[in-house]
Amino acid sequence: IKEKKYAFLVEGNMDVIQLVQNGIENCLAISGTSFTNSHAKIIKRFSNDVYIMFDGDESGKKAALRCGYILAANSIEPKIIIPPNNLDPDDWARQNGGKEILDSIENANDLISTHYTIFSSNNTQGSLSANEFIHECLNELANIEDLIVRELLIKRLSELTSIAQESILNVLNE
Repeated sequence: IKEKKYAFLVEGNMDVIQLVQNGIENCLAISGTSFTNSHAKIIKRFSNDVYIMFDGDESGKKAALRCGYILAANSIEPKIIIPPNNLDPDDWARQNGGKEILDSIENANDLISTHYTIFSSNNTQGSLSANEFIHECLNELANIEDLIVRELLIKRLSELTSIAQESILNVLNE
């Protein structure tokens, strides 16, 4: 991880084993435990760049978001890679090899964009769903103490929703 300057964070030991067998050695597994601030602090000692690659199903996507917000709260910049076709990372590596996974880094999304994509795929209520999405994000952003990280995420939220940063910040402060 120190050599590559980034880490892949996956859910299980089988994911790590398959990634390592496919030439990706800078990976860690949360091993089915709930990801915490303590885990994030340990990772931060080695890198500030983390690619979260959990299972491609709905529960994996939600877990990736939770993990991403914990990393952001610890001033780590998470990027999220969603394996195609609801695959687990180990299945993806087994089917397509490590090169495709490494190439996916180029298309990894930031935390807020991934949250928006997941939220949008489950909601089609127009501007009301945008309001709901913003409030979902703000519930998570309220836990981020680093004002710079918080402002960067609010800026991205503003860009995606076309709602002024000031408005979002006012709602957060309330």
